Amino acid sequence: MPAKNPIKNFFTNKKGELAVAQWPNTPLWTAVILWLIGLVPVSELQLFSQWAVIPVILYWAYLEISFGDSSFRRLLGTVVALNYILTVLQLLKLI
Repeated sequence: MPAKNPIKNFFTNKKGELAVAQWPNTPLWTAVILWLIGLVPVSELQLFSQWAVIPVILYWAYLEISFGDSSFRRLLGTVVALNYILTVLQLLKLI
């Protein structure tokens, strides 16, 4: 039996298929729409967009951490969640 490749296993799902990127799901589409709204040069819309995207991205990260197809996807969700949590804590001047 050949030795398993840990790097390959990190990027593949249980079926052995590459699971690095996938078509965006609903939370990511929502985040893209909020980002586009943030491009409108109206400060209220920009502020709304900047704050509304946070729970959407955190929900996406939760889904990746909990149900990601590969270790890479789960790690990606963890890194994104930590980044957004730290950003919010900085914005609230808690750190």
